[in-house]
Amino acid sequence: MKKSRQLDVGSFVSEASEELSSKPADNKRRAAVVVSKKKPQRKAAPLTVVKKQPTEEELANWLSTVPGFIEGLTETEFNPTRLYGYQVKYLNRKVSFWHIDKARQTGFSYVFAAEGLAKSHLMHKYTKIFISINQDEANEKITYARAMYDSMPLAWKKKLVVDNRKCLEFEGKWRGRTTRTRIISHAQREPRGKGGNTEVVLDEAAHYIFGNQIYTAALPITTRGKGGITIGSTPLGKSGIHWDIADKPEFRRIYRYQRVFWWHCIDFVQKGKFKEANKKANKMSTAERVDKYGSDKLISIFLSMDLESFQQEYELLHIDESVSFFPLDLIKRCTYSVIKDKIYLEEDEYAEDAKSFPVETSYPEVKFNYYTALDDLAAAKRAGEFKGSLSAGFDVGRRKHNAELIIVEDVPRGPVALRGRIKFNNVDFEAQEAELGRAIDWLGLERMGIDETGPGIQLGENMEKKYPGVCIPINFTNSWKELNASHTRRLMETQNLALPDDRDVRGQFHSIKRMVTDHGNLRFDAEKNKEHHGDIVWATALAVEELRPDEIGSLSVSKKKVDRAVPENIVSRPKKRLFNKKTTSVPIARHTGPSFGVLPPH
Repeated sequence: MKKSRQLDVGSFVSEASEELSSKPADNKRRAAVVVSKKKPQRKAAPLTVVKKQPTEEELANWLSTVPGFIEGLTETEFNPTRLYGYQVKYLNRKVSFWHIDKARQTGFSYVFAAEGLAKSHLMHKYTKIFISINQDEANEKITYARAMYDSMPLAWKKKLVVDNRKCLEFEGKWRGRTTRTRIISHAQREPRGKGGNTEVVLDEAAHYIFGNQIYTAALPITTRGKGGITIGSTPLGKSGIHWDIADKPEFRRIYRYQRVFWWHCIDFVQKGKFKEANKKANKMSTAERVDKYGSDKLISIFLSMDLESFQQEYELLHIDESVSFFPLDLIKRCTYSVIKDKIYLEEDEYAEDAKSFPVETSYPEVKFNYYTALDDLAAAKRAGEFKGSLSAGFDVGRRKHNAELIIVEDVPRGPVALRGRIKFNNVDFEAQEAELGRAIDWLGLERMGIDETGPGIQLGENMEKKYPGVCIPINFTNSWKELNASHTRRLMETQNLALPDDRDVRGQFHSIKRMVTDHGNLRFDAEKNKEHHGDIVWATALAVEELRPDEIGSLSVSKKKVDRAVPENIVSRPKKRLFNKKTTSVPIARHTGPSFGVLPPH
C-alpha cells in the first residue's frame, strides 16, 4: 500500500493535478474563462469564449483556500462536494467574531466540520472546537469530518493519529518537525484550550442550558494567533447568549452578522426562481413568498405548521417568550443530561469536566437515565435501577400525529423523573394496545392514564377492561387540560419534575400556549403542526396527574383577555389563489401585530 505523505500544498500540485484534472465534472467546474476579441475590420467580430485548463499555480492557489480545499479534495455522498453561496461567504470571512441566524436544514453543521478538516490540513498549528447541544449532534460533526477525510486523495492526507467519537487529530511534517492539528467536539461543556490558532464554534447556542458560561469560557481560548468564535443557531425565543449578541448594541462593535433564510438555499426554492427569490422574497409576506418561490416540500411544511413556528424555524423570527406556557428558563431548570457514551465524561484538556444540569445539582444522589425503547426500560427495571413507583401516560395517535407513551418514576427523596418515551409512528391501534399491555406487565406500572378523546375511545375501554384500576381513560376537555397543565407547571416550578435533555421533549413543552377564547375561557394547546400537538406534554400530564398533588408553585392562572398569548385573527385568502390545487379553501392565520412581510433589521 502506498504510504501517506505530508507536504505543503504547492509541493502536491504537479503530482495531484493530473489526478484532479482527470475528473470531467471537476474540469468543467474549474475551467478558467478567457474572453478574446478579434481586431475589428469593417465591424466588430462577436465575442468568443475559450476554456483552458488551470495552471499548476492557479490550481495550487485555489486548493490553498478553505472553499477550494473542500470542493477540490472531498466528496459528499460519493460526489464532489459543492458548497452553497452562503457557506462560501462564511468560509471566506476575515474577522474573528461571526454570528449566524440560520434557517433549519441549511447545512451549517456540515460546513463547520468541513472547515475544521480543511484548516487541519492547510495549517501547521490549528485546533477546532465544536460545542453542540447534545451528544448526538456532537458525534455528527466528527462523523462528517471523518467521512470527508476518507474521501480525500491519499497523497493529500495527513496521518490520522487520534480517531474517536469526540476527536480527530492529524500529524504532519513541516521544516523537519512534527506538527499536530485537531478537531474536537463536545456536548455543552465549557471549552478550554492552549496555544494559538484555536477556533470555537457554538452550534445551536440558542438551545444551550449553560449558554453564558460556555461563551465566557470560550473567549480566552481565541486570544492567540488566528483564533475566533462562531456562534450560530436557529432562533429560539428572546433570551440567551445567541439572542443577546444579535440584539444588544455593544456586541455590534466586534461581531459580523450573517442571516440565512430559507430562500438563500437553492434546495428550498422552485427550479428556475432562485435568483428572483433572493431579490424579491424579503419584501413579501410569508404566505406569498412561500407560494411563489417555495419548493413543493417547503410548501408542505408551511401548510403543516402555524405561522409563527414556520417563521421561527425558516425565517429567523425570535418569538417572544411570553407566548409559551412553559418558558425556556423553566424547562432548562428541570432538564437533566442524557449520557449515551461515557467517553464524554472522561477528562479532557480541551474542555472542563461535564457540568451538572440544574436539576442534577438539586438532586445529586439521583441517577438520571432516559430510555426510548421498552426493552431497555424493562432491562433497567430488572437491574433494580428504579427505586420508586412507575406511572405512565398515553396520548393516542394514528396517522395525523404520533402516539406517545411517557413513563415516569416517583423517585424517593427526588423528583418525578421522566424515564422513558416510546413513540408510535403510524402504528395501528391493535399493535398499540399490545405494546401498552407489555409496558404494564414488564414494568409493573401502578397507573396509566390514557387519552380516550376521539380515536382513543375504543382503545381506552379495552385497556380499562384488561387492567382495571391501572388503566384510567381520560377525556381531554379544556378544563382537564387547564387543571393538569397547571399541575405539571407547578411541579416544574418547584423542580419536582425532571425532563431529559431531548430536543423533542423541550420543543413540545415550549410549544404549548395558553390562550383566552372570545368567551373568556382558557385554552391550552400547541398550534397546528404536522408532527405533533404537544403529545409529549399531554402524555406527561397524564402520567403525573395523581403524583404530588400538594405542590404549590407560584402559578397564577388568569383569565383576563390581556393574557392572550398570540393575538391573531383569521382572514380570507387573497383573490389570487395561493398554493393552488386543493388548498384555497383553507384560511391563513394572520397576526394583528407587526407584519413580518418586510424583515426587520437586527
